Amino acid sequence: TVQLQTLVSGPDRRTVEIYSRPEGSDGDWTRHATVALASESPAPSVDLAIWPPPGARPVDLDDAYERLSGNGLHYGPAFRGLRAAWRRGNELFAEVALPQDRHDEAGRFGIHPALLDAALHAAALQWLDETEPGVANLPFAWSGMRLHASGATHLRVRAVLGEAGSLSLQATDPSGTPVISVEALQVRPVRHEQVRTTADWVDGLYRVEWEPLALEAAEPGSWAVLGDHGLAEALRGTGVSVSLYPDLTTLTDAVQAGEPTPDLIVLPITPHTGTGTDTDTDTDTDTEAGSAQPTHNADDPVAAAHHVLEHTLLTLQTWLTDDHLATTRLLALTHHATPLPDQPDQPPLDLAIAPVLGLLRSAQTEHPHRILTADLDHHPHSTTALPAATTTAHTHNEPHITIRNGTPHTPRLTPHTPTTSNGEPHHWNPDGTVLITGGLTGIGALIARHLVTHHNIRHLHLTSRRGPHTPGADQLTHDLTTHGAHITITATDITDPHQVAHLIATIPDQHPLTAVIHAAGTTDDTPLTTLTPHRLHTVLAPKIDGAHHLHTHTPHHTPLILFSSISGLLGGAAQANYAAANTFHDALATHTTPTSSPTTRRTLSLAWGLWAHTSTLTHHLTTTDHARI
Repeated sequence: TVQLQTLVSGPDRRTVEIYSRPEGSDGDWTRHATVALASESPAPSVDLAIWPPPGARPVDLDDAYERLSGNGLHYGPAFRGLRAAWRRGNELFAEVALPQDRHDEAGRFGIHPALLDAALHAAALQWLDETEPGVANLPFAWSGMRLHASGATHLRVRAVLGEAGSLSLQATDPSGTPVISVEALQVRPVRHEQVRTTADWVDGLYRVEWEPLALEAAEPGSWAVLGDHGLAEALRGTGVSVSLYPDLTTLTDAVQAGEPTPDLIVLPITPHTGTGTDTDTDTDTDTEAGSAQPTHNADDPVAAAHHVLEHTLLTLQTWLTDDHLATTRLLALTHHATPLPDQPDQPPLDLAIAPVLGLLRSAQTEHPHRILTADLDHHPHSTTALPAATTTAHTHNEPHITIRNGTPHTPRLTPHTPTTSNGEPHHWNPDGTVLITGGLTGIGALIARHLVTHHNIRHLHLTSRRGPHTPGADQLTHDLTTHGAHITITATDITDPHQVAHLIATIPDQHPLTAVIHAAGTTDDTPLTTLTPHRLHTVLAPKIDGAHHLHTHTPHHTPLILFSSISGLLGGAAQANYAAANTFHDALATHTTPTSSPTTRRTLSLAWGLWAHTSTLTHHLTTTDHARI
């Protein structure tokens, strides 16, 4: 992640400089480019009316773009605009054009970037013969660059080659009208490995890593702690003024009655009561907004997750829509809801609490700079470090922190090369049965085809709510059986544990279950303030309930692969329900980390980005939606 700075300066604002530096760095900025605008000047005289130029010899272009690609310059169809080329001494002449389907774009630019790039390709071919393998010459410095006419779709180009990778260039349209001229272009050789780090990870795998955050002094301020007496006592004497309220409603009433509005509201998200002791409170009982949640049964984390998420949603909506609290910020506090991979002896994640972080991340996206999440261990230094950590996170715009042993950490997406515990990749058993939930449409159907055509799987069990009546099921079955696969389709509601148990019992012993892929899911997008409990639970059920039922009712030596979403990590706007559901997937995979025992569950949660394939979840997205994403 980098910070980008563009600086316009000078008496007539004619100089532009572009800088960058790593996010969070206080070091020097790196200058990448400087542009100086000069007064207009007449177009240089160049006569390209006689074409091709007299005395110029044709250049063979049969494998031009294959040769450029072999040296690291890969051009897509729009950029393969070199049509013909000639050489006369140190002069190169070229005819370049936009593809017909790009002509309508020409008017959007002074000169279309693909056309300008193509004007240099004849020179790039010439420099190939002078460059060692693995090195490409890339434009570095332009001087005296002038645009004389816009909207061109065809160019006649004259380039004069200079010494040490330099050239001058003039180009006209076919009628001879000047279009662009460059007094000097200097190129520099670049090796493949110099650009490989970025390019190779555009479509690669990432993982979340947590970086330590250096603490700054806590800013004085007033904090209102909701429902946690022990936390309020621990925070006193740390540099902030602390008050305690049983719940958010009580705080709001106090502010309306004239009490000072706090700077920060601390919302502990916990399955315990405000006293910190377990109770037998019924999880279906309504609670006041912002009060502590009742305890939950560790054997039923699904019901607890639904309850805690609904309670947190109610609290957030009450806070966000109360004008009396419009100037406050919210600190949502959890314990052991996020894993730090490099921290030894971590307790299991609380599956009832972990999905709340997905909900909160969407709230942060929709209401930036108002919400901070902090996940703590039970070390006393972590609590006392909270004011300083909160100040530091707010100053550096870090919306998520995890504090362990008094040290705050912040999340970063980093390139990742996956490994397995024994160093061997998963080997698909072609004679075993692979179960795919949501396997008849969208991504599930794509994976079914991939397993059959790429991994030679011969037995697939595909489920959906409608089963064989799902549109497209017949065609999918036909396509897969044509490749030699045996396909079983059933109508199964994976939110029903009895149906899941029956489904697993029907898989034949001669083709035992060897992998489970959970691709079922649904969306119901809406801003957080209009999200109803019904719309929340409808989206949670196939993800949370389904994943846990599959985990419970399938053999624990069978790999379980969960299709999660990056919305749970980044907090998709208007997707608080979907983000929470997928965060449960990620937590379940961490919660069931395999040990050395061969009978231990191996669970993998893959947080996918937007698929190029349009699915039932994304068919409604417009071109504008895709551009925003």
